[in-house]
Amino acid sequence: MTSNESLDEHPVILCVDDEQSILKSLTRLFASKEYHVISAESGAIALDIMEQQTVNLIVSDMRMPQMTGAEFLGFAAQKQPDAYRILMTGYADLTSTISAINNGKIHRYIQKPWDNQLLVEYVEEGLSLYRLTRANKLLTKKLNVQNKQLKELNGNLEKIVQQRTAALQKAMQGLNGMLRKREEEQRATLEVLYNIINSHPYLSGDFAIKVGESCYDLAIKLNLPPHIAAMIGKAGQFSEIGKVCLTSGELTRSFEKLNNNERAHYYQHAQFAEDILSPAIHLHDMGKMIAQQYTRYSSDPFPLDDEHYIQTGAQILSVCRDYWMLTHGDKTDIATDQNSVVGELRKYTGTKYHPDILAVFIELLVEQRGAKKRQFVEGFTIGQLKSGMVLKRNVYSSKMMLLLPKGHMLTAHTIEKLNHYQRCQIEPILVDIEPQTD
Repeated sequence: MTSNESLDEHPVILCVDDEQSILKSLTRLFASKEYHVISAESGAIALDIMEQQTVNLIVSDMRMPQMTGAEFLGFAAQKQPDAYRILMTGYADLTSTISAINNGKIHRYIQKPWDNQLLVEYVEEGLSLYRLTRANKLLTKKLNVQNKQLKELNGNLEKIVQQRTAALQKAMQGLNGMLRKREEEQRATLEVLYNIINSHPYLSGDFAIKVGESCYDLAIKLNLPPHIAAMIGKAGQFSEIGKVCLTSGELTRSFEKLNNNERAHYYQHAQFAEDILSPAIHLHDMGKMIAQQYTRYSSDPFPLDDEHYIQTGAQILSVCRDYWMLTHGDKTDIATDQNSVVGELRKYTGTKYHPDILAVFIELLVEQRGAKKRQFVEGFTIGQLKSGMVLKRNVYSSKMMLLLPKGHMLTAHTIEKLNHYQRCQIEPILVDIEPQTD
């Protein structure tokens, strides 16, 4: 395999699509950049190319004969794991795309028809990450050589120790940066899942947010550890991701109007969700909570303690999910007032719901009664934002699509993206920022 020593001058981009018109469009798009573009009409041809040539970034279509884009990128990741992988996909391929993301086969996906500017931004981002990965490997190799030489030196021991300490500190900084990158990628996976729910014609991003917030608030009121409460909140937010596997008929009619076979299949969405999330190790516990959301308390009673946090999370999810479904009318086609919903939930205390969890949830509702729907009426306007500020809460579009996640550190680029979005809106966007310390 030929190594690529001129990455900074001419990065190698491999474009894979069975349609010549798409390959020509991608070649034209990258013509203004100093990229070396290689085209392949199938995954098999692309893999042969990768046997002979190091590539820095891959752009592949999802739907191709013989081998899908997700399958090809899985093989490509084995051959050249450092190559940044971008998948082009249509709406119908979203379930396969989720699986590919969780299996680590792709770093980014972009929907067809793609936005040229956005695709170029993804490519430049991917090449930057490739350079960082390569530089880290070179640094690690250099550090290993230097450590070996250090053992052989008999000169100025104090000076040598200082040099080694500085090198190790630099290496630790790089490692911490990689860990932060991993956290960002894990958070990005959740952002993709949320946007899939919100863009689905029969699911609601607003419902997902309400269930997630109620689950988190209830877990905190039950004095669960913050990291467990956060996990339960995420389980609530993504409790319906498995519904992407249900039919439109099962999603458009109220539960009461489904026949027995349809109800049995409907309940399976909880297990479908765990299957979708299973490749992502960091989401295993969250997936178990979602899978157990329909387990009745009376079938497996348990105490509220640290050893039963999975069952506790599933029961919290069950209560909050049913509360919002009854409130919205998803179960009966008729939206119900809060008092009637609470009365309906109380019918199942000790059978369907854990009695202590339901009792604390009702206390929480009483505390929140009369409060207006949560709105961020204070915050920074786009013109007041500065690079380095950190988001205190998620920033959503008017259609509830996630624009930027909580914890994101603003840059000039992301501020400009918000500016661009704001110009298309009537209402001003207000952004909640973490307090800054001097």
